[in-house]
Amino acid sequence: MCRFRYQFLASMLLVLWTAVAIQAQQENAGQSLLDQATKLKLDAKSYEDLEKVANLCEQAIKKGLDKENLQFAKQLLTASLYQRASQLCAPALTTPPNERWPAMRDFAMDDLERLLKHDPRFGDALVLVARLQLLPGGDRKRALDSLNLALEVFAADKEKQGGVYVLRSQLQTDADKRLADLNKALELDPENEQILQLRAFSLIASGKVEEAIHDLRALYDQNPKNAVAAAALAEFLGRAGKHEEAVKIANKLIEQQPKNIRSYQLRARLNVFAEDAAAAIDDLTKALEIDPRSVETLLTRASLHEAQQDFELALEDLKTVEKIQPGAPQTSLLRSMVYQRMEKFDDAALELRRLVRANPKNVQLRMQLGLNYSLGNHHQLAITEFDKIIQSDNKSWIAYYSRADILLNTGKHKQAIADYKVALELKRDSEGLLNNLAWVLATSPVDDLRDGTLAVKLALEACELSEYKKPHIISTLAAAYAESGDFEMAIKWAGKAVELGEGEIQEQLESELKSYQDGKQWRELKEDPEGPPLKKEKPVT
Repeated sequence: MCRFRYQFLASMLLVLWTAVAIQAQQENAGQSLLDQATKLKLDAKSYEDLEKVANLCEQAIKKGLDKENLQFAKQLLTASLYQRASQLCAPALTTPPNERWPAMRDFAMDDLERLLKHDPRFGDALVLVARLQLLPGGDRKRALDSLNLALEVFAADKEKQGGVYVLRSQLQTDADKRLADLNKALELDPENEQILQLRAFSLIASGKVEEAIHDLRALYDQNPKNAVAAAALAEFLGRAGKHEEAVKIANKLIEQQPKNIRSYQLRARLNVFAEDAAAAIDDLTKALEIDPRSVETLLTRASLHEAQQDFELALEDLKTVEKIQPGAPQTSLLRSMVYQRMEKFDDAALELRRLVRANPKNVQLRMQLGLNYSLGNHHQLAITEFDKIIQSDNKSWIAYYSRADILLNTGKHKQAIADYKVALELKRDSEGLLNNLAWVLATSPVDDLRDGTLAVKLALEACELSEYKKPHIISTLAAAYAESGDFEMAIKWAGKAVELGEGEIQEQLESELKSYQDGKQWRELKEDPEGPPLKKEKPVT
């Protein structure tokens, strides 16, 4: 009986040992594949090698590994996929990105998605996903979710957490949240110059200039050779009226980089802030000695020459720009401004006409074209431009107002009044509009068009808006009172207009006063003739 029991126990142990051996063999069935993957990883030299490592690891896991080898296989798999994704996406994350970056991002994302299925908390992979999704056309929500999880994963790593906060700040649409992320990043990494610089520019974007200047000063004190921080500090000190300190920094930049035209351009802007156009022009001239083909510098100097009424010098700079960059829109626009200041309205109109042809939906350009047609006595051409603006936007009060002025000056009072009234419904607080409508209602020689009562009401509104300081508006009030039969008030206000008036308008103001003193209302009908045909357009050279 006892012998039988021992035989039974021996048989049972044999069965158990056999079962354990079979289980162990099954658990490590993928060991040879894992060994292959390990060896290949050590010698991996290409995307394809890393792909093979990942495939072998996945096959090994599927066949079976013990606990220890399973963990190693997953680590080897995720490390290989991360390395491959990092290499694939490099062209997308360079500055500027390689032209193939959209395809490379897609390839890298495939590997990262595969990696995160095996390890959803692989922090570096989460960060890489966010960086790729920050690129144009990316999924911003996916980026934000990845970064939020990365913050949890890197809870014990201050440096990496700081980097995640910096990345997340780029996704924040709310300025306060963006600054909060950058503040947190600086708490974690207070010596990081890049983060401090990012916060400074974020503060500028949020309109917190004084706080930004504080950060920029800290950056400049920490590293005076940081040209970006130094230039920004000088720029905003100059805008804040701290000219001496700003110029001192700009001078230092010029000493450090005497051949960098940006430093001269910066000091020129500082001199513009200080209203020293001559010094600004001198700096721009020095910049052009370094780079005579700098279109930006030539255009800026031309603008300053125009502001100083040195029109020929401005045109000379624009001529140089035209040779370097033929047909540049900004050149034509600036040249039109110069011609307008020179009262060469036909030349200005021709420049603007070219721009309007290229930008037919640009209302501001069309407005300027209409204005220059009008100033050049090409009334019908001007009206045509304002017609087009009104057709595209029947709420453009300025277009109705401008068209009405032309109609008034060409004797078409009925049409002018109609346009003025439409404009007034759209814009009640324009002193010029109120004044011009009141004037024609008070002085038109067409009896059916005059309305003294309404003219007084409108003229009073115009005077209140202009604080009774503009003689031509006060003169309209006088004409309105005269039309309504109140010559005492007409004489009072006409006298006030004469007191305030000066220059070319004075003679007419005195004539109006004399008329009211004689008990006569004032009548006016302008009929400016249509000017000669617009000169022919010169080809752009």
